[in-house]
Amino acid sequence: MKKYLKPILMACALGSMLNANAEGYKSIIVSKTSGERVQVTLSDELKITFTDTDLVITEPESTVSIAKSEVQEFILSNEVATALTTPTADLRLSVANGIIRIDALAANSQVALYGIGGQVIGQYTASDSLTLPALPQGAYLLTINGRTFKVLIR
Repeated sequence: MKKYLKPILMACALGSMLNANAEGYKSIIVSKTSGERVQVTLSDELKITFTDTDLVITEPESTVSIAKSEVQEFILSNEVATALTTPTADLRLSVANGIIRIDALAANSQVALYGIGGQVIGQYTASDSLTLPALPQGAYLLTINGRTFKVLIR
């Protein structure tokens, strides 16, 4: 089960991130377990696929392939990708054991969590980071300062 969870969460996270392009984010950064970061500009031509072993990011100019086992986290960034960079103003969203953690929030960020049916589960004001209470399995919508993300808890 654990073997399949990471690729599913990666696909959900990437889908949410790509939807966020229209909401002001300019790139996606994949952090590897080695500490290396790969940054790619979000665009309409960007394709993200999964093979049995790799995460493959294809854009018109190049293709990046990263072993799934090396992927640590995904970060949405407001910076345009020009090379491998260390972002300064990023939003980090992670899910583990039913707990959603958000890092690098702006001061007085407005965060709301909704069930898939639209019911409000919680509303929060936070700065820097926020850890939400453990949630049961299911699909959720998380809104952070007007940006909406799909979150899947398995």
